Amino acid sequence: MFTPVEQIDILYQCIRNSTIPSIVTGGVYKYQKPVNSESEDIVINSITTDGEMIQRGVNNINIHVPPMIVTISGLQQKVVNNARLTYLIEIITPILKEGFGTKYNFWVDQMSVITEDESWLLMNYRIKFKLHNTN
Repeated sequence: MFTPVEQIDILYQCIRNSTIPSIVTGGVYKYQKPVNSESEDIVINSITTDGEMIQRGVNNINIHVPPMIVTISGLQQKVVNNARLTYLIEIITPILKEGFGTKYNFWVDQMSVITEDESWLLMNYRIKFKLHNTN
């Protein structure tokens, strides 16, 4: 039986073995990003995994993009960095689109963009797993 931890490990290795770590300004993390990080961080976590013979799992990959600081009317302000998010999405989506191993396959089920506090952007990929428990 596969655990949520194993799915997170699979996704973590998929990302670490790609070009993604070299293009983000921060790091790739399991479960949560570092406290007070001001960098582009990727965080992988699990939502649910069932206990059937052919298991189904749902995981999240979140890409945190910090705001830009611009001067508007003489005041420095934080604004959403949509151009950087778009660039990261163009590179990351094909890598995460689908993957497979001898006992699993995964694919992007949903994507959404969320505005976090102080103009941070969060790109959320919901990844579905199909896990084959065979020996």
